[in-house]
This record gives sequence, structure tokens and C-alpha cells, in this order.
Amino acid sequence: RIGLRYAGLLRQHRHYKEAASVLQPWINKSRNDPKSHVTVLLDWSDLLAKTNQFANAIKRIRKTLRSLPREHWARLELYEGLLTLFRNEGRLEQLVSEIRTWPKSLPNQLLLAQIYEELGRPAEALGLYKKISKKRPGNRTATDAVERLLREDGKRDTLRKHLKKMVRSDPQNPRHSLALTKMYFDDGSNEKAAQLIKKLQRRFPNDPGIQESILDLLLRTNVESEEIVNAYNRLIRLEPFDISHRVALGEYYHSEGQTQEALKTWERMVTTARDKTEATIIRARTLAEYRMIDRAVEDYEQALATNPKDRSLYREIATMLEQAERLSEALRYWRKLTEATHTAKGSRLEEEAYTQVIALHARLGTLQSYLRSQNKLWQQARLFEYLNEMPVSQVMLPEVEADDIIAYVTQMDSLKGWQKVIVSSDKDFFQLCDEETVLFRP
Repeated sequence: RIGLRYAGLLRQHRHYKEAASVLQPWINKSRNDPKSHVTVLLDWSDLLAKTNQFANAIKRIRKTLRSLPREHWARLELYEGLLTLFRNEGRLEQLVSEIRTWPKSLPNQLLLAQIYEELGRPAEALGLYKKISKKRPGNRTATDAVERLLREDGKRDTLRKHLKKMVRSDPQNPRHSLALTKMYFDDGSNEKAAQLIKKLQRRFPNDPGIQESILDLLLRTNVESEEIVNAYNRLIRLEPFDISHRVALGEYYHSEGQTQEALKTWERMVTTARDKTEATIIRARTLAEYRMIDRAVEDYEQALATNPKDRSLYREIATMLEQAERLSEALRYWRKLTEATHTAKGSRLEEEAYTQVIALHARLGTLQSYLRSQNKLWQQARLFEYLNEMPVSQVMLPEVEADDIIAYVTQMDSLKGWQKVIVSSDKDFFQLCDEETVLFRP
């Protein structure tokens, strides 16, 4: 393994010749591990190609191909490597002549068809892909290539016939039926499309992927609303905990003007969800998208009650309200974010919140008063810091005004006989003055 790593380092530094020399012994050493052997061989061949030693690389890949069974899985990877080498040399036509002499196995025929496409010979490629898909209707590479080439050529009638044939020969592959259904809808043959959809629903009743594909087709057409709702409900029954289905059904109801049905659907989404908080947040975002702002705020508040430390929710609510031009409410949530104890000081979120607070105050015409209040708060904070460094006792009670505290302290029994000085410009304190208490008005 050290040798392989060393070869990789040499490759990174573009020492291709040296890397190939280090890697070469590992081609034989890895024979007991087919997957590693193919990987090492292709890496080594690529290194030789970078030093223009195409012949040696091609010779070694051919040797390995001769030792493999006709349908071996590694053939396709080795063919890709061989194709790359011939392509880089500009000798694809020569490779075509060579492949024609090989046994007509599936990998060989697929490689030949691929080269025909690359050489700009779509008719020959299509003919070969058709032969393969006829013998092997389950081979997706060939059947997909036939469908793609027919679409590119604009041969809709031929494509329709091909898809019908594929539906008959490979009934367990829903892709052909879905493609044919789409063609019928595009051509206005809604009855034929509806018949195919019913067959698919009966054949694959418990496959959510196919049912979702059917729903996508129905949404692109002018079918009855009831049919689309039934398709959504079928998906919900198959995947009851997938929130996205109920979100989409509610959005469909809303697009049809059935707002109450949309709200009921989103309510069921929350009540049936495993994680109700997550579902509530998703509903809030959906409601915000459809400008149901008051309902969205209620959902966000409910989510915050469950998870008050989720700072992103404050941001979402504030942004939503700002976009709805409800600036005063948006300002309230941005300020809540700046005051939240769990918001890291100096974080990007805190910086964004302060920036938005200032911007909203400016838009509301309250910036100057806000800045003055912030300056006052700053001065108070500094004052408390200074007092803490001095032998000064402090009395602070939440939700009690300073004059009430001062009045209480001057009347305390424990301070009787003490000389007390009230420093304030408030004339109301005159009523507290006596032989022990005086008022100093600076």
C-alpha cells in the first residue's frame, strides 16, 4: 500500500513516468482482487497515456480483456479505459473496425454503439441500440439511448411505437409507461394517458417513487382536481411521516383557492408529525410564503416556547415581518435577538441583529432617540463598574423605582442615628428631610 501511495504522490507532482514505474509491479500483485486489479491497471494506463505511451497501455488492457469471460463486469470499465486511449490518439475509427471483429457480446455491442454516437453516426448507433433493447429489454443503457436518440431526431411516431413495444416486453419497468403517458398528455390523448396511469397504479400500488412520478404527470395536465388530491392522499398513506407530501397538498389546495382546506391539511401535518416542533416551523415558513403573517408568527412563537435557544427562529420571524413591511414588530424580534443571553457576543448573528436594529430605527425615524437611550445605558453600566471598585453599597430591586428605594432606606431602623445625605435634584425628597436626613441638590 505504501507503493500505491507513493505513486499517487508522484502523480500529484506530475512525475508520470516515475509513477507508472512504481505502479507497474502492482498490476500482477493485485490479480487476486479483481476490483483493485482493474483500478490499478486503468491508473497505470492513464499514466502511460500522459507520457504518450499509448501502445503499451492498449496492449496491456487488451491482454486483460482476453483473459476475462465475455459477460464479466470488469469489461465495461476496461472498455472505457480503452476508448479513452484511442480517443486521445484520434484513432476511434480504427477501434470501430477492431470491435467489429470481436464476439457480439453485450459489452462489445454497447461500446460500439457509444463510439458510433461519438463519431456523429446516430443512425448506426440507434440501429445497434434497438437490436440490444430487443434482445435485452431490461438493459436501461440501450433502452434509454433509443428513447434519447429518437427524441433528438424528432421522430415522435417512431418513439411512441418504441415505448409501446417496451411497455409490452418489459411490463415491470415503469419508466417506459411513464414516458409513454407523458407523450399521450403532450399529444392531447388524455384518455389513453389516464388508462396507462390506472394500470401503473394497480401494478405498483405500494411504490411511493412511482406514485410520485404519476402525481408529477397529473400536475402538468388539466385533469380534475379530485384526481390530483387522490394522488396526494395515496402518497401520504404510503409515506405518512413524510411532511413534504402534506405541505405540497396544502399548497395545491391554496393554488385552487381552497384556503380552508389548505389550513386543515397543514394542521394535520403538525398533529401527525413525529417531531411536532419541526413540523410547526415548516408550517410557519409555508404560511409566511403565502403571506399569512399572523398565523406564521403564532407558529414561530409556539416553536420558540419549545426551543427558546434557537436563535435562528428570531432571525426568521424578524426577516419575515420586515419583508411584510411590519417594521415595528420586526424591530422587536431583532432586539430580542440582541438581548438573548444565548446569542454569542461578537458573533455574526449578533452583528447582523444590531445592524438591522439601527436600520429599522432609521426607517421608523426613531434612530436619534434610540442612540440616546443606548448612550444612557452605556453610562449607567460604566457607573456600576466604578461603584463596584469603591466602598459604596448598592441597593437595586427589580421593578422598583429608585425614589421608593431611597425612601425605604432612609427610614430603616438599622440606620437610625446615622447622618444620611440624599444626592438628587428631585424636589420630592424634601419630605424625607429631618434632623438625620438632608438633601444635596448638585
